[in-house]
Amino acid sequence: MATVGGSDDNEWQKLPPDQKVQHKAWKARMTGYEECIKLFRAQPSDQSPEFNKYVNLMKKFVIDSNENAREKALDAVFAFVEEANVAGKVVNDVASGLIAKCLNSRSKMRERGFEILLMYIEIEKQIEIEDELVKGLENKQPKIVQACLEILRKGLSVFGSKILPIKPFLKQVIPLLDDRDK
Repeated sequence: MATVGGSDDNEWQKLPPDQKVQHKAWKARMTGYEECIKLFRAQPSDQSPEFNKYVNLMKKFVIDSNENAREKALDAVFAFVEEANVAGKVVNDVASGLIAKCLNSRSKMRERGFEILLMYIEIEKQIEIEDELVKGLENKQPKIVQACLEILRKGLSVFGSKILPIKPFLKQVIPLLDDRDK
């Protein structure tokens, strides 16, 4: 029985990255994410058909159940957003997953989540990101609300109010300023 288990442990290593990232074993997914980073960076064009294989998987990347694997997944998502022309298609799924699973997590994941959301603003998906962050301001977890405020603040300081208008989130922010919870 041990040999069967041993061979099963190595079977996933033969799979292509798009199948590894969907594997039930977190080590397989983590390896798949690492391979995806290299794959995304190696594409000759932002129009490469290789990116299309991963469009429907991006939400799963950011909500991976294993924190170690999710950390690598966020690096892969960052590379995807940076390199792929189709990254804008998954902005809502990625942003909602990041806000729910990553903004109240380890500091490294939180920072990478910030970077991904700011990268989406940079590639002109600011309206979608702003909408998701405004939804995040209504979250019951104070860490998530605080992180959403921090991203909005960073977005304003980096991109200005012409790119990230203040008016859509001002109504939600004012009551937070009066909140007793700092």
